[in-house]
Amino acid sequence: MNTTSKRQLIITLADQTGDTMHVAGALALDSNTDALVLFKGGAEEADALLQFYRKAAASNVGDLIPRVRFYSTSQYADFNARDVYNNLTSQDEADHTRDVEWAVVGGKRFNDKTKRLGWSPDTLKTFAGVCLTYKVSQDSPSLAYTTLTVVGATYLIANIFEQNVKNVATCYEQIVQRLANVPLLSDPSLVSIIKDGRFKDVQLPPSNGKPILLLWARYTGQNSDEGYNPAGDSDVGGQRQLLDLAQDMGFQVITIGHDPAVARNEPGVYAPCHLGEFYRHDPISGAGRAGQLSFFLALMQRYPGKIVQMGQKTGGMDAAAQVGMPTLYIEDINSPTIKRMAKWTNGAIPGYRSAITELPPTSLGKAIRILNKALEAGGIRANLLSKQYRTLAMLYALKTQLGDAQLNVELPNLVTFAQGLSDVDMLAWKLKIQAMSVDQMKAGNLSKGYIDLAPIHDALVDVQKSLMDSDAIVRNGEGKYIPRGKL
Repeated sequence: MNTTSKRQLIITLADQTGDTMHVAGALALDSNTDALVLFKGGAEEADALLQFYRKAAASNVGDLIPRVRFYSTSQYADFNARDVYNNLTSQDEADHTRDVEWAVVGGKRFNDKTKRLGWSPDTLKTFAGVCLTYKVSQDSPSLAYTTLTVVGATYLIANIFEQNVKNVATCYEQIVQRLANVPLLSDPSLVSIIKDGRFKDVQLPPSNGKPILLLWARYTGQNSDEGYNPAGDSDVGGQRQLLDLAQDMGFQVITIGHDPAVARNEPGVYAPCHLGEFYRHDPISGAGRAGQLSFFLALMQRYPGKIVQMGQKTGGMDAAAQVGMPTLYIEDINSPTIKRMAKWTNGAIPGYRSAITELPPTSLGKAIRILNKALEAGGIRANLLSKQYRTLAMLYALKTQLGDAQLNVELPNLVTFAQGLSDVDMLAWKLKIQAMSVDQMKAGNLSKGYIDLAPIHDALVDVQKSLMDSDAIVRNGEGKYIPRGKL
């Protein structure tokens, strides 16, 4: 199932966890696509990820072309994974590819761009030769890869599904065999899901009733000061809105995912059936991402043709989407990933839809969007630590409500003020903001929850209609992919 005539190499960082299923899906679907995983620590720390990618690629140690390569500080001195990633990939080109012929021979362009790595010419040439070339036979000359970003991996998956529009079941099955832990489906815990409608001590909704909606929660962006993409997080108030909406529209809801951090003092939102952090339970906890995918497959077999998922965009949702679970992900109009995922929402990935809202559901997400817009309009650069930027966003949006003279300055001066904030200062401001009333937050345009549910409602109506499509390929109770009309 190839789409490329020349071999290409996905460059990814081990800590890009939200992209893991995109890289793995591309490896599983295209045997001419390989991966280079860059990591800041020792190889043993990411062994599970390495094994998952190798399984996806059906790659074995000793293969002529090592389809998954892993390089970390244990191989090269002064290794800066992010610098190397930025120099080997392009975020600007439409297809997110780059010809790296210049890098293969330790060329001047690569050398000039990575001087801060402190590599010697010999180290540079060794890295380029080992990481960025392949041979079609033992005696053939080394050939240069074209590199892909993780965004390129997303595009590649879409292209393969588009080219196999009449053979979608084969795509699903290929991903199942390469990415899931298929034997795990015979484990009593997963058999109980399929046969008895029960997982551990949680009774699942009946399979002969209304359709099922998995409602995902994502709080990783704000559960720590360095969490990725806090503007993409769920909001407790927003989750309540989504739960009520789905139930009002006739879905049986299962809530899934983790809760806000305890320090945030915000209880999670649970449906009557709550699976939460299912991945922490045996046997899934010991099987990694492959085990999680098997869990989704078991749910699909329990509810053949009747289960969908919805929530703020998460990597877990993209995993289930690649094996055929209809998906509605929610993002605001200024999210940086909308363009990337348009390759999936335009029909390439069956059943994959988006609901685009005007603003994120969280107060911090709204504040970040307000600040981003103001900085861009003023041509202002804010060179801040992540937690300083978050603090600045909240202070800028709420400076009138906070009523502190220190904040009554122009934005460039407020940026400078934020640059000087210590951890103690930021905690003090955080506590002041947490003590503000609902009305004060509303006055700063930072109300919690979704401002307008209409885009989500309309998209969910489309999802409901899709459940009537007799030609759609679904996974039946025996684990086979067939048209819904043949269930």
